[in-house]
Amino acid sequence: MNDVLLEARALSVDYVSERGPWVPACADVDLTVHAGEIVGIAGESASGKSTLLTALTRLQRPPAVTSGGSVTYRPRGGDPVDLVSMSERQLSRLRWTEMSVVMQSAMACLNPVTTILAQFRDVLKRHRPGMSKSDRVRRTGELLEMVGIPADRMYSYPHQLSGGMRQRTLIALALACDPQLIVMDEPTTAVDVVMQRQILNQILELQGKLGFAVLFVTHDLSLLIELADRIAIMYAGRIVETGSARQIYDAPRHPYTKGLRDAYPPLSEPVRHLPGISGTPPDLRNLPIGCAFAPRCAHRFDRCESERPELVVRGDGAAACHLVEVER
Repeated sequence: MNDVLLEARALSVDYVSERGPWVPACADVDLTVHAGEIVGIAGESASGKSTLLTALTRLQRPPAVTSGGSVTYRPRGGDPVDLVSMSERQLSRLRWTEMSVVMQSAMACLNPVTTILAQFRDVLKRHRPGMSKSDRVRRTGELLEMVGIPADRMYSYPHQLSGGMRQRTLIALALACDPQLIVMDEPTTAVDVVMQRQILNQILELQGKLGFAVLFVTHDLSLLIELADRIAIMYAGRIVETGSARQIYDAPRHPYTKGLRDAYPPLSEPVRHLPGISGTPPDLRNLPIGCAFAPRCAHRFDRCESERPELVVRGDGAAACHLVEVER
């Protein structure tokens, strides 16, 4: 698999607590991103999505600690490296140039007291030191126009842009140094559905043109069905199902995945009752002995209460469910 760009194996992340046991926010996660691929991670709030994202990119802060596993990245023209064991100095050479991140809150990511140009200039000066001042201005204009923003808005401050423009500015900033991988943490959550559609279309257009890979994290499974090549479903800090976007939509194997899929109304069908998923996610400090989803699952049986299921490969996907283990 020479095109594997990012590969996590048995990655585990704990939150350290001085008043009790460590909280296992992610446990034994295996995840692969190939070059030029869009991989989605979906799940409810508190399922571990953002924790996994920050661990993969080494952006987590205390009390989060990586307690096990590896994250292998393959930079352009170089040997594979383990991001977990790299120093901050080594990581700084990869950030922006090899991988970049787009967070969900643009106003929290953009500096409110400097112009858009100044923020692009800081990134380019640090990672493209040979670029002249005029070239940095030109590059900033090109990047903004690439995401549908007039070049002259580079002289604006963040508060002078609409919410959608600020989010697209973050995407343009993430593209500044032509990275191979862009990690997106719910980048469309703070905008309305019309702007969400525009941003998603631009991501697809840019990805098709520039060829970067995308790791897209969201709670909205219906969005990933349209966007992603492959999808991983997270629950209680573990990946409980993986598969192609089409397989996840047409034939999800895990009851949790089915619940996520059925929680969104289809736009082209008559109005119908949405069953949703009963109950709430488990307390990570006190997980059930067996399947973490069992207390909320309508299909549970005795084995689910006593034995945690492992991922079982079926076709082009895998699911951690005892129901899958007994399929014929």
